[in-house]
Amino acid sequence: MQRAQKAIFVVDVVDEASFAFEAKSLGEAEAHAHAPWFLRSLGQFFAQHGRGCESGFAPRVRAASQSEASVYRTLADEFAETSGCFFVAYLG
Repeated sequence: MQRAQKAIFVVDVVDEASFAFEAKSLGEAEAHAHAPWFLRSLGQFFAQHGRGCESGFAPRVRAASQSEASVYRTLADEFAETSGCFFVAYLG
């Protein structure tokens, strides 16, 4: 399924590239990454996977590298039927 491509951004948490998602701009990506629902989700993810994440952490948002964007787009294409959702890919 071909769709208009937005820019891909990565949220760096605890000094590693952890999650990628699409946004229209860096400003929009920053807004998503610092929204309470997003921060709660990150905290829950790390807690469920036995990885500590400091309370009150501040995620850093940056443009994805070509390889990170490629991984994101591959995963997003795999889940294309959920196109109405805000898709976030775990990069590790």
